[in-house]
Amino acid sequence: MSTVTQGFRHLLARLSFLFAVLPLALAGCGDGAEAPAEPPPPVVRTVVVAPDDPAALRLSAVIRARVEAPLTFQRPGRIVARHVDTGETVPADQLLFSLDDRRERLELTRAEAALAAATAEADNARTELARQRDLVARELTSRQALDAASLLARATEARLAVAESELGLARVALAETELRAPAAGTVMRLETEVGAVLRPEAPALLFAKAGPREAEVFLGSPAAPPTATLWHGGEAFTVELREQQGVADTTSRGWRTRYQLPAALQLPLGSVASLSFTDAGNAATFTVPLAAVDERGEGPQLWRVVDGRSEPIPVTVVAVDREEARVRGDLNTGDTVIALGTHLLAPGMRVREQGP
Repeated sequence: MSTVTQGFRHLLARLSFLFAVLPLALAGCGDGAEAPAEPPPPVVRTVVVAPDDPAALRLSAVIRARVEAPLTFQRPGRIVARHVDTGETVPADQLLFSLDDRRERLELTRAEAALAAATAEADNARTELARQRDLVARELTSRQALDAASLLARATEARLAVAESELGLARVALAETELRAPAAGTVMRLETEVGAVLRPEAPALLFAKAGPREAEVFLGSPAAPPTATLWHGGEAFTVELREQQGVADTTSRGWRTRYQLPAALQLPLGSVASLSFTDAGNAATFTVPLAAVDERGEGPQLWRVVDGRSEPIPVTVVAVDREEARVRGDLNTGDTVIALGTHLLAPGMRVREQGP
């Protein structure tokens, strides 16, 4: 028994030693393992901002006609002829496109023949009715024969009216195979070509009606100035606000605004002019690339780089151009803002700068 007891005590001593040494061994192994490498910060393109000229805001504007609308055929068909070119100025009722009209011409011929037959029947019925009335007056025929002649005359008159209506419809159908200018104007853009088969709602061309010209610009605010200065060919013209879109454009993120040009100023449609606006605000504005404006949050914001980390700055968009935005916010001259890669950012994220 003593031998067994001594062996058991010896086993307990060895186990106690192992439990004491095992944590130290594991700790030693942990010290030798390498910590996982931190992912490199994203590379972002940055620009240095400076205040804009406080005197005026100048944006590019496109010269448009007041009335621009797509023209469509009222019936489907295959285009067989185009009679105008893009940019051509046409008078009212000018033929623009023609559809294949063989079926409509056959329908017109059938309607004309049907009308001729109905006219002959109606003339014959009128003659017979007059003859029956004369015979009844001389008591040479019965009243029943007169009633039959009167009924036949009314029936032929009804068929004549139907034939006249069908002829009118055939003429309308034939006229609808031609697309004509609704007024004097300019062909802005062709949407189809000879050989194409069009549905009734498919546009054939974009038409600009002759008349007042307007300068179209996209502003960053729904409060458009009532007047602006248009610069073209080195000359300045005062233009007045005519309308502003009620909601911001989904592509440019600006409000489409139109200023009416003086009647004597007929600039080429589609040409680009410059509009300047007096800036009534006292706060400085900054021009940044359009891609720098991040709208993922509750409102537009820029990302400023401070000590190698990104910092969001809420801004107000004053104006939007094709490639740039004019903003107002808590910015200072010389601040570095991120111009590309804003979709990767989060507050306090470390970034690597890449110049413009």
